[in-house]
Amino acid sequence: MIDVFRECRERVSAQDVARHYGLTFDRKGWALCPFHSDKPPSMSFRAGRFRCWACNESGDSIDFTGKLLGLEPLAAVERLNADFMLNLPLHRKPTPAETEAARRRKEVAEAHKRFEEWRKA
Repeated sequence: MIDVFRECRERVSAQDVARHYGLTFDRKGWALCPFHSDKPPSMSFRAGRFRCWACNESGDSIDFTGKLLGLEPLAAVERLNADFMLNLPLHRKPTPAETEAARRRKEVAEAHKRFEEWRKA
């Protein structure tokens, strides 16, 4: 099963989302933060993420959409999927190969976690 969250983050940057939902940018690429009353632009965008240097909101395209529209993360991905025509398979059943790959990733993550706990001890 593909990770729709990762896929969404890779395909749509926070700056793309901000522009789509009506934010305008100055010459340096900064915008007025929609999450607090902002006079000079205090929101910057870099590497697909956003950060407001005044109110400390930060995150990726999913976080921006969720915060702006009051949506949970999955609902934000659904909205981005529709607005940007990403064609992500949000509600299909995973294939056996995708299920096995997800199980393997989970095993590796758990092994890594156990190793880090062992290393710290």
